[in-house]
Amino acid sequence: MRARRKEPDIGALLDALIVALGAALLSWIYLIQPYVHSRNMSFFVKGVSIAYPLGDLLILCVLARLLAGGGRRNSALGLLSAGGIGVLAADCAYGWIQLHGNWKVGGPTDLGWVAFYVFWGAAALHPSMGELTEKQPRRNRNLSVWTLLALSGATLVGPMLLT
Repeated sequence: MRARRKEPDIGALLDALIVALGAALLSWIYLIQPYVHSRNMSFFVKGVSIAYPLGDLLILCVLARLLAGGGRRNSALGLLSAGGIGVLAADCAYGWIQLHGNWKVGGPTDLGWVAFYVFWGAAALHPSMGELTEKQPRRNRNLSVWTLLALSGATLVGPMLLT
């Protein structure tokens, strides 16, 4: 992001943080907290089980910042986004299944991990990947309907969980 802008874009950073914090709240309640309070796991197993959702949140933060930063959206960014969504969905499903059921190799969650590797590998090899580090013009702060819906949904996560 620093290579794309000369000046800091605080608005895009705040947009990305809103989305990331909404997802972090959901991840804490449904994936991380049950592992923290689990009595039948060793400290090491708990640590590894908690590290996966935290890593997913880090991927989400980076993707949200890339998408909120404006500039040209090219094929490489689309591939990165598709792979990130795939791994986020697969890891969330895996964590939920581990807590509430029996996970088996070869299930639908494996498709998300395969999508992550394929899409991110394709993004790394795509000729448009270099464009993600080129200087971008200052972004117009007119938010699209999809951006407003994403920000509104992420903002309402906390109040919805209280009901």
